[in-house]
Amino acid sequence: MPLIYRVMKVENGRPKVGAASSCLGARVGEDIQPDQDGNVHPGTGGMSVVADPNGLPDALVPVMYRSFLPHARSKDTNRRIWKMGQGPFVSGPIADALEFRVDPKHNEHGFVEPGKVMPISGYQGALAATRDKWDEVKA
Repeated sequence: MPLIYRVMKVENGRPKVGAASSCLGARVGEDIQPDQDGNVHPGTGGMSVVADPNGLPDALVPVMYRSFLPHARSKDTNRRIWKMGQGPFVSGPIADALEFRVDPKHNEHGFVEPGKVMPISGYQGALAATRDKWDEVKA
């Protein structure tokens, strides 16, 4: 499983589950687009992650991380940087029913996508099921 990073809000000491840019989930219509039957497909996008914390969006990274990420700008004290995995940043399985795919337009960015055709609720549930696999990056 590749080492991936994402900024997410904290809820009960773990990443907050939800369909927002700073949650453990995907934004429907932005990150992933269900088909007319409400299903999502592999290889079509998903929750964004990066290979290195330096690739995280400046506006989402809390200022508490400025000691090693000088571009950090967010004053949201409920956000943290989270990491999961430990292998090289290459496409492949990442969790039950989920695949990781390197962004073909930017090799330091990637997507956690559905591993098979499934309802959007199943995909969001599979993302939520990874909640305990994420570790907080200490500032």
